Amino acid sequence: MNSYNVRFWKTMRKKRGGTAPFMVRWVVEGKVHHRVFATAELADSFRSELVHAARQGEAFDIESGMPESNLRIGNGISWYSHAVEYVDARWGKVSGKQRISIAETLVAVTPVLVKDRRGMPERTALRAALYHWAFNKQNRDNAQPDADVKAALEWIARASIPIGDVAEYDWITAALDACASKLDGTAAASAYFSRRRRVLYNVLRYATSKKRIRTNPLDSDLDWKAPDEDVCDEIDPAVVASPMQVRELLTAVSYAGWRRGPRLVAFFACMYYAMMRPGEVVALQEHDCDLPEQGWGRLMLGGSRPTVGTEWTDSGQVHETRGLKGRPRRAKDPSRFRLNWSRSFVHTSPDTE
Repeated sequence: MNSYNVRFWKTMRKKRGGTAPFMVRWVVEGKVHHRVFATAELADSFRSELVHAARQGEAFDIESGMPESNLRIGNGISWYSHAVEYVDARWGKVSGKQRISIAETLVAVTPVLVKDRRGMPERTALRAALYHWAFNKQNRDNAQPDADVKAALEWIARASIPIGDVAEYDWITAALDACASKLDGTAAASAYFSRRRRVLYNVLRYATSKKRIRTNPLDSDLDWKAPDEDVCDEIDPAVVASPMQVRELLTAVSYAGWRRGPRLVAFFACMYYAMMRPGEVVALQEHDCDLPEQGWGRLMLGGSRPTVGTEWTDSGQVHETRGLKGRPRRAKDPSRFRLNWSRSFVHTSPDTE
C-alpha cells in the first residue's frame, strides 16, 4: 500500500556510531523507517533522493518506506535472478577460467544476500547447486538437475533479496566479507579477494547498466576493511627448488615410463629453464622448437592450453585453447634457454608404464 503522507527528519549521528554512524529517518503514514550509512555524504545523498521523490509527487510504499521509482528500479528482480542473468550475458564472451572465477565469486556472495535463513539447505549442497547449475550456463542448457539441486535452487530464488537492496551498507559489506573469506571462515589471500571483488564490481556495474540500481555501491568510499590475512603472497625462498634439486627432479621423472618419462622431463624443464606456464607447455608444438645440439635454443610461444575442466569449456575438452596471457590472441613470444639438460636427463630404457 502506498501513501503520500511522508515526513523527514534531519540526518543524525548515532551515539554509538560503529561502522555506519549516520542515520536517515523518515515516516510514511505513521510508520518509521531508517537507513544507516558510513559517511555523512552518503546519508545526505540518500535523504535528498527521498525528498526529491516526495516533491515530485511520488507515493511511498508504507512497508518499505521507499518511493515508487525506487521500487520499480530495485524490487523487480532479485539478486539471484540478476546473477544468473549476468552469467548468461558473459558466458560466450569470457574464457573458461573467467567463467570459473565468476561462478566462485557468486557462490560466495549469493548465500549471504538472503532475507532469512529459514529452511536453508545444507551449505555444501547449496554451494554445489549454485556452482554446477545456477552459475554454469552449459549445464543448465544441456541437462536436468536432480530433486535436491532443484529444491536448493528454488529456496535461494525465494530467499534472495531484491537487487536494489544490495546497495545498502549492511548488504554490500556482507558481500565484501564473503569475498574476503575462505570456506572455513578464515581470511583469504589478498590476491584472491581482489579477484573476487573485481567480479562483484562487474556484476553491480551490469545492474547499473540495466537501471536496477542507481549507482555502483563499490564506487563509494565504504567504511570497510578486509580482515587481516595470515597468508603471505611473497614466495618463500626455502620452497624454491635449487638447480641441483631440479636436475634430480628431471632425472627422477624420466623413470616414469618409456613414453611418459621423456614427456615429463620436457614439461618440467620448459617450466624451469624457459619460465613457461603449464598451459604454454601443453600448447607447444614441434615446429615451435629450435633445438640445437648444444648452446642456446629457442621456443616460439604462440598460445596456451590451460586446464579448465569439461563443464566450463565450449568444446567439452579438459583444455581450452587460448592466446598468451595478457597478449593479443595471435601474438608470438620467443623464449631462449640453455640446452645442456636436453639429453642428459632423459632415461631411455624401455620401461612399461
